[in-house]
Amino acid sequence: MPATVVLQWFDQAANDNSTFQRLVDSTSLPVSGLGEFSESYNPVEGGLFNSAKGTTLIIQNASSETRWYDPATQSQKNAPTSVELLVADNFTSTAYDPAPVQNLDPHARS
Repeated sequence: MPATVVLQWFDQAANDNSTFQRLVDSTSLPVSGLGEFSESYNPVEGGLFNSAKGTTLIIQNASSETRWYDPATQSQKNAPTSVELLVADNFTSTAYDPAPVQNLDPHARS
């Protein structure tokens, strides 16, 4: 995973007097009882950061399902100016191959 990209996302998100809103998918159940310390996590969770410089949304989808995000559900009136996607999908590989960052067109229709 290209850690510098993820650090850049958090740097842009958390600085400049930003506000934070936690986002949790209400339809997914927490995964729990993992590891020595019985850890748990929500499969789909994110953070919405707003500042004078812009809005950054960071979402983790550790579920096996494809999910869609509609900015209008969070009262965002404008489409994103950029979208970056980091997919780390091969956790069984022992080769050191960082997950590529994909730039998506936020105005494309699927």
